[in-house]
Amino acid sequence: MQLTVPPDLESLINKRLSTGDYASAEEVLRSALEAQDAELSMTDEERQAISAHIEEGYLQAERGKLIEQPVAPASSLTA
Repeated sequence: MQLTVPPDLESLINKRLSTGDYASAEEVLRSALEAQDAELSMTDEERQAISAHIEEGYLQAERGKLIEQPVAPASSLTA
């Protein structure tokens, strides 16, 4: 399959490639499509559970109940 992408998408793909996290445009597209597929396949219950956990963590942080842990490198948060 051959794809032609508009300049704005090509720029996004090149931006991801420049991070060194991807070896090819195909890997960038695969990762994006897999993430979209995972998001679309989530049930309402799963979304609600994630939201509840985020809210719980936010409220704990407001009360000062934080867990000291090493900070993860930013590159490990994107993938």
